[in-house]
Amino acid sequence: IHAYQPVHASCVRSVTDQTRQAAENNARQGSHLTGFLGGVVGMLVGLVPSLLSILLADRIYAVLFALVPLCAMWGYRKLWGKRDAAAIVIVILLSVLGVFVLELLVVAISIKQEFGMGLRAALLVTCQYLLTAEGVGVMLQESLTELFFMAIGVFLSWRFLAQTNHSQMAAVETVRSTLQPLNGCQEDPEWSEK
Repeated sequence: IHAYQPVHASCVRSVTDQTRQAAENNARQGSHLTGFLGGVVGMLVGLVPSLLSILLADRIYAVLFALVPLCAMWGYRKLWGKRDAAAIVIVILLSVLGVFVLELLVVAISIKQEFGMGLRAALLVTCQYLLTAEGVGVMLQESLTELFFMAIGVFLSWRFLAQTNHSQMAAVETVRSTLQPLNGCQEDPEWSEK
């Protein structure tokens, strides 16, 4: 079922022009480097709810992992990251990195609590252990569940992640192409101004 919504053609043209201008500005002035830095900050913020649920409730909630790519993309965009296909790859890689950061923090906090160390010392011990072949194997094995949930998070947030300059322009142009004058307006010379 198709529903038709009456709109002024000038309103659609205005939105199209604004979207085109924003896309052109981002393509010229956007930066993958600043976007990456924003993505790292966003990723760390997105990890906080998952970290708290693991430590306080001793549970992993898959829905919370959707926050990580969303927050990473939000941070990427807030620091003027270029919105293209590379942005999607950067955010997904940051989300995967977030899983390993989360695992590192969980192990370090567990060591801190079990041995009464300071957090800095526990992080140092954890990092040293991860530099061994055994540590890398354990980390990968322990991270499988989180990686699975992260993949679900990327899937759940894909519509937001996949919004590039090109896709937004295509969506606006699709809407613009559906404009049709109302019956009786075809002969109206002011139609193009409405």
